[in-house]
Amino acid sequence: MLKIKKKIRENFCDRSPIKGDYPIIATNGQGFLLLGENGEIYKAGADPDSNIIPKRITGEVKNPAVVKVETVSFVDEDLGKLSNFSDKQAYLTGSVSVDDPESVVISPHPREWNAIALSGSTVTLKNAPIAQVITALNDQYITGSVNVRMIYVQ
Repeated sequence: MLKIKKKIRENFCDRSPIKGDYPIIATNGQGFLLLGENGEIYKAGADPDSNIIPKRITGEVKNPAVVKVETVSFVDEDLGKLSNFSDKQAYLTGSVSVDDPESVVISPHPREWNAIALSGSTVTLKNAPIAQVITALNDQYITGSVNVRMIYVQ
């Protein structure tokens, strides 16, 4: 859990202090990926792609979490295999090719971490929430593999 001093979405673009307790879902470079109140993801750190540049970080020990990772492979298949994880706190990392890249709709909020990127017919996932992946790639047949990180808070 990372303590921050104000609500992220409201005050984040004007450099004013932000506040709140936000769970860390992953490390990334020199920073952390944080889960916002409404499921959005932000990066806090000193890296150029960070959304939040912290001056001070405090931590608090809370309930322990268990992280489990599974690899899921696709060969010109729909997302059916991901339905096993859709009711969990799961994040996907990897690259897949899609059959119809023109119909992939990725609409990230400009102030959030870009968890899903499309380049040509390749979709790159970086700790993307499973619900966001299912929404973006729902009607696609995909080829490739992804690591599914599931976080279980005890």
